[in-house]
Amino acid sequence: FLGCAVSSYGISTDWAEVIAVASCVPPCCKLDIVEVLGVIQFYPSSIDKFPDIAHPITCLTGNW
Repeated sequence: FLGCAVSSYGISTDWAEVIAVASCVPPCCKLDIVEVLGVIQFYPSSIDKFPDIAHPITCLTGNW
């Protein structure tokens, strides 16, 4: 559910989702940036220093 894999070891990020996000075309407009942020917000625990990475990207949207 939501890009998570559930196994006897617990809940982890589904690597198929990670590969899909990593292979996306880089965003080229404000709407693309918002879409990327919408996707990666489901994986903050899987991204080291997520707030530090997301903040400057969020600033590019002009909403903050």
